[in-house]
Amino acid sequence: MTDNDTAAAIDRYFERFRRAALAAGADVDDDTVADLRAHVIDRIGGAGGPADVTRVLAELGTPEALAAEVAAANPENAGDSRSGIPSHGRLLGVPYDLRLPSSAREASRWWNPLDRRVLVPKSWGVGWTVNFGALAVRTGVVRPDDEDVPFGAVPPRTVAATLAAPVAVLAAVGTLAAVSWRRLPETVPTKWSLSGEVTDHGKRASTVLGLVGLAAVPTAMAAGVHLRQRPALDRVGASAESLLLATTALSVLAQTVHTTRGRSGVWPLWVGRAASAALPFALLVGVSRVGRTAEQRHDLSTLSMNGPAA
Repeated sequence: MTDNDTAAAIDRYFERFRRAALAAGADVDDDTVADLRAHVIDRIGGAGGPADVTRVLAELGTPEALAAEVAAANPENAGDSRSGIPSHGRLLGVPYDLRLPSSAREASRWWNPLDRRVLVPKSWGVGWTVNFGALAVRTGVVRPDDEDVPFGAVPPRTVAATLAAPVAVLAAVGTLAAVSWRRLPETVPTKWSLSGEVTDHGKRASTVLGLVGLAAVPTAMAAGVHLRQRPALDRVGASAESLLLATTALSVLAQTVHTTRGRSGVWPLWVGRAASAALPFALLVGVSRVGRTAEQRHDLSTLSMNGPAA
């Protein structure tokens, strides 16, 4: 095993550890990871081989087991030092998290194939969100161990290209708003019953601009995550979340236009809601498969280079 292979194996271990810690509710700072990494490198020694790397990492346990230990000992679980109120936990059985939002924590909840739970606590706020990774495993489209690190082997261009999906939906929202603006009355429908009956109204300006904002703000935030060159999982997760919100905005706007033109039914809303779940799921699964293929190619290349000569 070369020095590069040793470093890559250690990096994969601690990236999995960091993700598992986030999913368990613990924010692991860079200093903690750096200290653990230095400990591992020191134990391996300068001439450590594959067996040494495996042995030392095995002493720490699996990344998920180590993360569980860190989460259990996390000082944040004890609560805020001033108020004594825990920053995250459960209240009457309902999970809550009042810590500042984090793209890493959010992505770790959205895509964690190693966690069997489909419904996991939100990374910020009250209640649960969907773990698309568990859903993908349960439907058989991916396996829990398809990737060593989620999206870690995905080419950077592919990661960057995921932002095109919410941008395209945002463009559709803006186009529909611009084309329909003059035809919409000053008061427009905003809520509907299952039968299609309008149950609430709102002003045209606040409703339409609010829906454009619902699509634009998350997409801009996702672009910020990409521009800061966050880890691949953070960037893809941000793209998927902004895609969900942009698609939701498009479906509500389409339903508003549909109703104001005198047409019955709420099919635009239901089609849009289905798409707002299916499109992020498809995006995450597609990127995961790209990562799996890239890892397989790397493994085959490594075997061919290190294997016996023909």
